[in-house]
Amino acid sequence: MKKILFFENSPLLQKAIQLILSNNHIYEITIVDSLTKFEKENHIRVFDLIISHIDLIKMHTKNKNFDFQKFLLMYEKFDSIKEFKDMNFIHFIEKPFTSEELKKKIDFILGVHEKDIKISNNKVTDDKLNQHAKDAVEKWLREEAPKFAKEVIRDEILKLIS
Repeated sequence: MKKILFFENSPLLQKAIQLILSNNHIYEITIVDSLTKFEKENHIRVFDLIISHIDLIKMHTKNKNFDFQKFLLMYEKFDSIKEFKDMNFIHFIEKPFTSEELKKKIDFILGVHEKDIKISNNKVTDDKLNQHAKDAVEKWLREEAPKFAKEVIRDEILKLIS
């Protein structure tokens, strides 16, 4: 499993990264929103990739040696990336980007190929999938269907009365 540390203070981007990478079992995502949490997580665990906005990295990683880690820095047109261009462990993605562009970039950086994703997704057996579907349908029938049935019955009674 590839470990990713996402350092971002925007709840919207935090949720987006979870949604983009949650559909397969290749990535383990840790999200932090402060320097303290970033340094703590980065100290106690080894990550395959750190994703952050370029400003957060500029502010919080001055004079630190990150040569052994891979970074994906999000930046906007007006951000200066010159100081990072010669560092071969840093990759860039310009905002705005689509979820597909971000996913492809992450896959490329970490060497994940489409076949790896398919193999990972195939770990879910047909039996597990069928059981999950049955459970979901049964839950809907217990909790939601009665509400609809009451409305249908009410509508039919009103039709008969009028």
